[in-house]
Amino acid sequence: MTSVAISFEYFKKCIDELLLKVEKISDKYDIIFLSSTKPDEVRSFLDTYDIPYDYINDNRSGDVPNGPTVSDCKPFADYYFGKFIPFDENWDEVVEEVINRIDYGTVAVDFDGTIVEFNGWNGLKNYGDVKNGAREGIKRLKREGYKVMVYTTRNSRPTVKKAMDEYGIPFDCVNGGKNHNGLKPHFDICIDDKGIESLDELS
Repeated sequence: MTSVAISFEYFKKCIDELLLKVEKISDKYDIIFLSSTKPDEVRSFLDTYDIPYDYINDNRSGDVPNGPTVSDCKPFADYYFGKFIPFDENWDEVVEEVINRIDYGTVAVDFDGTIVEFNGWNGLKNYGDVKNGAREGIKRLKREGYKVMVYTTRNSRPTVKKAMDEYGIPFDCVNGGKNHNGLKPHFDICIDDKGIESLDELS
């Protein structure tokens, strides 16, 4: 089934606006809640308010045939919502959007399809060419004082670090920089080619 990953903290803050929208799409999409809060606490909140969901933070640990059992990567999803800025091939525009939305903090950036070209999975250690404008855009974010975290589903920090160094792209960490025990690493906003601005786009 097609899936959508939703920032739990963003959802909780806007629950009055988003509850009915999540209920509306829950029959057509797997719902994954991403959270920096312990899963038991998230589950308790969701169950208390009878909010539909399928996974919390990780949709791969034993649930997807032949999928990696990991707790340290961005969960696979077809769409990401809440603190996610859609990337539509224009790095100049997306950097301006970040600057307009937040004055400082951590900017997470998706890897495949956002920083590098992605034309289908070709193995863990293989990756595409750097996308037009990505190097310059991320360098500008760093000059403006933002911390840059590469946020990726790839279960290989060394491969991602190698690519970033090879392409001369500055960054601070990959997926939070250390094992975060299955919790979403902190970021203030995320640039992602699978990001969406509204759940209405899925209705």
